[in-house]
Amino acid sequence: MKEVRVIRALKKGSNVAVHVKDVERGHECNCYCTECNGDFLAIQGVSINRRQWHFRHATKNTGCSGGLETILHQRAKQVLEKGTIIHTKLKGALFYSNPVAEKPLFSIRPDVSAEHNGSSIYFEVAVTHFLEESKRDDIIDKQLRCIEINLSKLSVDSSDEELEYAVLKDVSNKEIIFWSISEEEGQVESYIPIMEMKSLRKPTSLQEILSHPLTIFFLCAGGIWWLFKKFKASTRQDWKHRR
Repeated sequence: MKEVRVIRALKKGSNVAVHVKDVERGHECNCYCTECNGDFLAIQGVSINRRQWHFRHATKNTGCSGGLETILHQRAKQVLEKGTIIHTKLKGALFYSNPVAEKPLFSIRPDVSAEHNGSSIYFEVAVTHFLEESKRDDIIDKQLRCIEINLSKLSVDSSDEELEYAVLKDVSNKEIIFWSISEEEGQVESYIPIMEMKSLRKPTSLQEILSHPLTIFFLCAGGIWWLFKKFKASTRQDWKHRR
């Protein structure tokens, strides 16, 4: 079986994704395969064309693909850790700070945790596996502001520039799993999962209209105003009789 050419791997100890041109040659690269956990060798032949440089398993004929999807996932988390702003279709540009990867939170471990407007925000990166239903439900139940970034259409061998654009700037691949209280522009938003926003559509039936919060408000306000007018007229009439 022909081994897939791998140009990025994880460093032992730090788990930082590195390019083959940025490490030492051979065993000295100190990198490993995320799929089989085997040691990598950095193959850096004497060539002007560095595109031929690659990582190879220290043990031959493993049949392993080199964990390309895992590397892309790790690189995306590193982009989020280095960034300060992410663009979304629904919320626009969001500034964030203090990003931390794989920080435990209750029973889950978000890919990246950060802060936005004084509150926590969480990022999930999807390459081949999207959020499981149980984890999605947990995020909504605990009311955690969370954005999932879909990288399934991105090449596992994408350049740093392509990956940075997909993670931070592309708005077409972001899904807001949940959005909670926001202090943006002094406004407070309701705790509303995106999947439930369809409940905010305009009422159509008579029952929906009568049970709508605005209808109830105006009916109550009208009733109070009618009672006030009634009381005022009655008081005026009593005053006339006394005169």
